[in-house]
Amino acid sequence: MKKIPIKFRTKLFITYLTLVSFPLLFLGYFSYQQYVESIEKNVGEYVPALLTQSNFNMDKYMSELYATPDVIARSNEVMAILRKKQSGSTSSSEQDAFFVQSYLASNIVNGRHQDVIAVFVQSGSRVYSSSRLSFVGSAFLQDKNPFQQEMDLQGKPWFLPPGQQKLVFKDNPNYISIYKQIYDTDNMIPLCTVLLIVNLSEISKICDLIPFSTDGMLFITNKLGQIVYHNDKNLIGKSTWESSALPLENGTVVREVNHSRMLVSANHSTYTDWTLVTINPIKELTKETIWIRNVTIAIFSICLIIVIIVSAVVSQTVTSPIRTLQRLMRKVEKGNFDVSFPIHQKDEIGELGYSFNHMVQRIQELVQKVYQVEIRQREAELAALQNQISPHFLYNTLESIQMVIEGEDQEKASSMISALSRMLRFAAKRGDIVQIGDEIKHVSDYLYIQQLRYGSRCSYLIDVSPGMELYYTPKFMLQPLVENSIRHVVEKSNSPTNIHIEIKGVDLGIQIIISDNGAGISEELLQLLRDRLKDTTQEYAAGGIGLINVHSRVHFMYGSNYGIQMESSKGQGTKMSVLIPYLQFP
Repeated sequence: MKKIPIKFRTKLFITYLTLVSFPLLFLGYFSYQQYVESIEKNVGEYVPALLTQSNFNMDKYMSELYATPDVIARSNEVMAILRKKQSGSTSSSEQDAFFVQSYLASNIVNGRHQDVIAVFVQSGSRVYSSSRLSFVGSAFLQDKNPFQQEMDLQGKPWFLPPGQQKLVFKDNPNYISIYKQIYDTDNMIPLCTVLLIVNLSEISKICDLIPFSTDGMLFITNKLGQIVYHNDKNLIGKSTWESSALPLENGTVVREVNHSRMLVSANHSTYTDWTLVTINPIKELTKETIWIRNVTIAIFSICLIIVIIVSAVVSQTVTSPIRTLQRLMRKVEKGNFDVSFPIHQKDEIGELGYSFNHMVQRIQELVQKVYQVEIRQREAELAALQNQISPHFLYNTLESIQMVIEGEDQEKASSMISALSRMLRFAAKRGDIVQIGDEIKHVSDYLYIQQLRYGSRCSYLIDVSPGMELYYTPKFMLQPLVENSIRHVVEKSNSPTNIHIEIKGVDLGIQIIISDNGAGISEELLQLLRDRLKDTTQEYAAGGIGLINVHSRVHFMYGSNYGIQMESSKGQGTKMSVLIPYLQFP
């Protein structure tokens, strides 16, 4: 049986996985069992303390509400009205009612506690009220009111749970009722009874901070078994819970309820005489152990991820140099020889990197040699262009000067000699990059001599956009293109030939257009020339003279976006367009 090869990276991964996974599995199982055993004990100690704190907060809140009507005793005007035995005239009674109700609205209903829905003040047969919600029913004037002014509450608060008043407010909110008697400070006789109507929003906020299970209950009940608050809003104000069913007033016990083990926690408030109760199924509480299990699994997963990362880092340390070498080789394949493999170790990989660097260096040297040969070849072509143009043009020009001298036209001969001398000085000038202005002067002298030679058969016009003469261009770029028009149009035709040179700036660079009104080029020949212009590697592009040589120079110096484009049609003349970049410096 053939043995399946296992990579070192895989072996390392299995080792790390084994070393980490087994301890984590044991730790997770042990922690889970410990949590299950301690959950009941922890809840039994935690919930009563939380209920005590919640009852403390609720007592503080209820005592603040109970103290709210004290603002009545601090108003001399309101107290004076309440001391009146009779209402007096109707006008006076209305004024008193308006003043008291305004005072109640600004100081109680719209005061510090925004959960106060309404306030009612009964003094004898008079009842003053202020409410933020519209309501129906009566707070005091019922068939038999147990809270008449004559009844002394002895300074004790009286809290009624929801559903005990015959008052229905807009939107039917649940509310509690707080009764308090205000005493006359002069004789300590009850002066009025104040009823506060308060919604359960703040009590609900306090209860919301108490955790209990999904299937559990949280409620507040008084000693009569009336529900003050319940997590099930539909049970608020009902009497569905018997106080005798409570196992205790304070503490936690486990009871059997409907064949289910329940954890019952309670805390009694001596201030409100209410009992805060939570009932949680034991089964529901132990479900939280799933969280521990999930945390254990998460920790185990994280550790596995860490193991994978560590394994990847270790393998990365080994394989990274090889991948680096591979990446550098791809760059060399694309022609980028300016790369070097960093050698940090003296092992086999280091030796491989050293050989790679030596190979790249050798290839770069060979490429540089080829590049220098190509440069020298281009320079030789430029020199050949100058040397070839010069003898041919000199011969024809000197012959024309001789004919002019024989014709005794000294001024014309002098102009031709001056133009020729300027051309020779330009040709002798070193460098293969010149300003466009100098190139224009050179081609102007060339066309001037040709115009004197051919007479009316040759005319020219040069248009240069302002500022273009300050940029730079390859030397001897225009003369071969103009000479092409002289050779193929002027010399072969007896008709007048107009040569137009236009130099202007465009988005990509400087555009030089040379056009003539000659016979044009056939479609086959034009396509042949275009094909030659596209391929600068062909022999006629490397050793040719004139049009293709200029295109090859521009293409080689500035890239494939620059060069010559040709347009021509039979009988419509020819237009050659040369595009070079903006060069502000040679």
